[in-house]
Amino acid sequence: TLNNNSSSPEELFQTKKSILLTLGRCLLQYGSPCHRVEDTLRHTAKMLMIDATFSIVPDLVLVSMTKPTTHIDDDQQQQHAYQHQKYESETLIIKSAQSFDTGKLVRMTKTMNALHKGDLSLDGCLASLQEIMEAPATCGPFAICFSFAAIGFSASLCMFEGSWFDAALAALLGLVVALLFLISMTFPVYGPVFEISACILVGIFDRILHDYVCFSKVAVSSILILLPGYGMTMAV
Repeated sequence: TLNNNSSSPEELFQTKKSILLTLGRCLLQYGSPCHRVEDTLRHTAKMLMIDATFSIVPDLVLVSMTKPTTHIDDDQQQQHAYQHQKYESETLIIKSAQSFDTGKLVRMTKTMNALHKGDLSLDGCLASLQEIMEAPATCGPFAICFSFAAIGFSASLCMFEGSWFDAALAALLGLVVALLFLISMTFPVYGPVFEISACILVGIFDRILHDYVCFSKVAVSSILILLPGYGMTMAV
């Protein structure tokens, strides 16, 4: 299924490359941790028979691909033409704002499993991935705000044994973190400093009210969802 007899080698390679790049963008955008992004892309490239290496940072993937090309060299002094196998390398950058959407991750996983089992063609896989990217988010902004606030409230009470006032302030600060998170999704340039700015803002508000609440019980609860891998761990 991975080879389409009706396509030229160049068209086939371009389709495989598009699948790999679209997959990387989906993994970044929907909350997959960096080690999982690299592992998935590496196995997918091996399945697609593409020579590629990957370097991952939180919102960026560097992809280095090597593509074999065939050139025919005509020698005027000889009567035969010789084929020489050559290779072209290219480095591509995948950049995407990070967010959380486990619903789309599930759909993407099912699509790639179908490709791996041979139940889906290359063109069908690419079309399915593009459809997932164009589909509306599984959870809207209001659900995200509620989730951040609920995590802060429940974590303060259940994990840190805070008071009701601690929990209420943690929920309010969790809502602030959610609003900053939505801003980082809308403006990717803000994404790299989102976690730092959210922690600083939470620390300032919590420090102002430290006479009435416990600093650690409120601050840690408010930014708990920002811990690396926390979102995916709770989702699983």
